[in-house]
Amino acid sequence: MSGLPVTIRLLDPPLHEFLSSITELSVEVARQEERGEAVSDHKRLLLKEVMRLHESNPMMGFRGVRLGVIIPELYRMQVRALTRAAIAVERSGKPALVEVMIPLVASQRELLHIRSGLEDEIRLTLTLNNFDMEIKIGSMIETPRAAITADRLSLYSDFFSFGTNDLTQLTWAFSRDDVEASFLPGVPGSSFFISFISDLKIRIERPNERAESGRRFAPKRTVTTMRSKRMWLGSRRNGIERLLD
Repeated sequence: MSGLPVTIRLLDPPLHEFLSSITELSVEVARQEERGEAVSDHKRLLLKEVMRLHESNPMMGFRGVRLGVIIPELYRMQVRALTRAAIAVERSGKPALVEVMIPLVASQRELLHIRSGLEDEIRLTLTLNNFDMEIKIGSMIETPRAAITADRLSLYSDFFSFGTNDLTQLTWAFSRDDVEASFLPGVPGSSFFISFISDLKIRIERPNERAESGRRFAPKRTVTTMRSKRMWLGSRRNGIERLLD
């Protein structure tokens, strides 16, 4: 990747996959209490936290940029490590073009809040290491609200990347991974995903349309589309189509 931009998507973990089962934990505690057994403080605290973080629909709740807002050290820790790694690469004599991508952005306010904190952390890490370099900070456009307010988000984004998995689900109300193999068999040679990308590309390239608004505010910035079906990390621009420079 020497000389090529490396885009790192900040953490967007589905918390329910990492938490203990609220049902199993609740049953376990209830049975211990019913038998008159002592329930450890650790287990009670664990149950309390699992209940606090439990969501009916975890794929549309406490994730993405909201994690960084509520737990700011999570993203600061990531950016600190990325900056140190970039410094190490530069000092080894190779160029490091690092870009940080903030996931699931939906409003200008949360983007500005997170970006300010990340810039402070990058600046501090560079100062402590007596080094200077540019690290771009961009936004994942994964919600319809972000797509139609691109003009405002562009003021605080060095680049955009359209995350088509979440954006497809929130716009079309179906899962891109399931739809073409189940209730919408599609037309041979066509794809709802390809259709979505085509519509998106047309709106980006065609002037005077709402999706073009971000470009009017920031004409030299980059817009990319994630093509990978599993949208975890777009770390090397593999599976990414550059739509405009």
